[in-house]
Formats: sequence, C-alpha cells, structure tokens
Amino acid sequence: PIAAMLVSVSAIDHRLCLCNIPTFVADDRIKELLMTFGQLKFFAMQKDEDGKSVGVAFFEYQDMMTQQQACAALEGLELGSKKLSVKKPEQVIELGLVNKEQKLGARVVPSRIVYLKNIVTME
Repeated sequence: PIAAMLVSVSAIDHRLCLCNIPTFVADDRIKELLMTFGQLKFFAMQKDEDGKSVGVAFFEYQDMMTQQQACAALEGLELGSKKLSVKKPEQVIELGLVNKEQKLGARVVPSRIVYLKNIVTME
C-alpha cells in the first residue's frame, strides 16, 4: 500500500502549472504553444463551474530535459497583456489560483485538509 501511494504522488510531482494565462485564449492554443517545445505527456486546462478558463493549465512533457527548456522559455513570456509564469501544483494551490477540490487530470491533489460532512448521527 505504501509503495502504491508513493507511485501516485510521484506521478504528479513532475507536473507543472502554466499560470496567468489570459482567459480568452482557447485550450488548443495553449496546448499548441506547449507542444512547440516537445511531446506532452499530460495537459489539462483548469476551468470553473461554468466551464470557463481560470487561467491555469497543468502540463508535463515526456522527458525532463524538454520540461526544463520549456519552463525557461515560458517563464515571463508575454501573452496578450499578461506575462506567463510556471509554478509547481502545490504553489498554485497555496496562492489560491486553483481550488483544492479541482483535479490534476484524474488525480486529486494531495492536501493536509480533511473535510468531513454528515459523519455523526444523532443518537
């Protein structure tokens, strides 16, 4: 069980977040921008309850060298009137850019907060 937990956490460890994306830019345009650096292993644009972009995209490249080169090139890149930034998922959650309930693809972001609702019955 512990080994399985370590594998699932490490799968998220290499993902990064592209932040400060203008909300009018379409998902496929951001994906195209990321793919100019190399083959993507993972890509997910974060959206609110209405399906609108929140200006954050999670991504991961097939290899770490490409990922490092892309990060260096994307950091500070101007898109529209904004400058893009690359952060780790934990930083994005701490800054409040993405809710803890939002998912990184198919995995929920691990956190230290536990929310229990209706677990006690009146007896």
